[in-house]
Amino acid sequence: MQPTPSYPPQPHAYPPPAAAASNTHVIGGALLLLSALLVSMGLVTKSFVSASHGDSHVDIGYLGAQACEDGHCRSFDWDELGDVKSDIKAVRWIGLLGGVGAIGVSIVAAIFAFQRKQFPGAVLHAVLGVAAFAFMYFAIRWIGEGKGDFTPLPGLSFALAFSGVILGSVMQATLLRNLAGRR
Repeated sequence: MQPTPSYPPQPHAYPPPAAAASNTHVIGGALLLLSALLVSMGLVTKSFVSASHGDSHVDIGYLGAQACEDGHCRSFDWDELGDVKSDIKAVRWIGLLGGVGAIGVSIVAAIFAFQRKQFPGAVLHAVLGVAAFAFMYFAIRWIGEGKGDFTPLPGLSFALAFSGVILGSVMQATLLRNLAGRR
């Protein structure tokens, strides 16, 4: 007579496929690159904050502004914008530096992901946090400057840059969790 096992028989267990882990890092790295692209598009375009009234339209971005009236548009550098409050100027620089930092750190984190190495998540989250704060403050501060019917609202550049920051943060957290589970 054979001894009966003290545990119930288990169904055949399959090891996780190696390709799935590899795909996770490739997809994660690609999404981190997409995050960098979105932030860069948000920084270079001039529609971070937009306002319109009738045939007039104004777009303000980190690199300048554009005003359109009756189909004729004119671009302005920050030097030409006139009396801009000092806190908006300061947060503009913080946003530019944070945005460029977010682009660079997201690219480096993507390279780490492609190599299946762990990137220091605190660094990426700190840089993305600074960029997110500056982007949000910049948009809200310009909205606060609106007068009457000519009130600015967040524009396409804001949507691109802020979604890039959120995507980068979520992807880094996902990759960190994935790597921690493999050890």
